[in-house]
Amino acid sequence: VFRGHAMRDIPDDRPIYASCYFERRCMARLVGPHKYIHQFDKESDAFFDLEADPKERHNLLSTRDDIPTWRRDLLRWRSRVNAMYLADE
Repeated sequence: VFRGHAMRDIPDDRPIYASCYFERRCMARLVGPHKYIHQFDKESDAFFDLEADPKERHNLLSTRDDIPTWRRDLLRWRSRVNAMYLADE
């Protein structure tokens, strides 16, 4: 939920986070047209420019030097979400 914004009006610089249904399968972080997918070593991670490649055919991971930052932010999000669930128990 993005407070103050309809889902169709999310600002381009606001990250969107997603996780696979099964724990430690995959997660994704999107910012504007950029999408990073972390696979927990089950497959190779991936990075896409959805504006140039909407069908996600060209993995740009090897061309990016900021992947550690994308991964760190994604794993921090996962930790915060897990902490919320543990606090509700």
